[in-house]
Amino acid sequence: ASSVVLTLDGYQMARKGRAGAALAISALASFFAAIISLIGLMALAQPIAHFALNFGPAENLAIILLGMATIVSFAARTFCAASQWPQQDSSCRWSVWHPGSPQHGSPSAA
Repeated sequence: ASSVVLTLDGYQMARKGRAGAALAISALASFFAAIISLIGLMALAQPIAHFALNFGPAENLAIILLGMATIVSFAARTFCAASQWPQQDSSCRWSVWHPGSPQHGSPSAA
């Protein structure tokens, strides 16, 4: 979201000959935002760690499943393609590059 603001405002500043000022403002804003987030992380790390140490098997399984679902959802444009990555099913059309996919110029396509 911040890059959109920089693009809109920075472009106008660059057209007026102030591109250096736009880059400086962006760098300083990013630096101060990183420092504030680091302070927040340091303040919350210990309470979150104590909370996580009380997790049992059910909570650990839920976290593992959430992580796997997140990875699968970001791995491909379609859930079907991501969830069946090792084996290509005829009912599941690949929408992203896949190492063994013959439609993307792999050695097996020749």
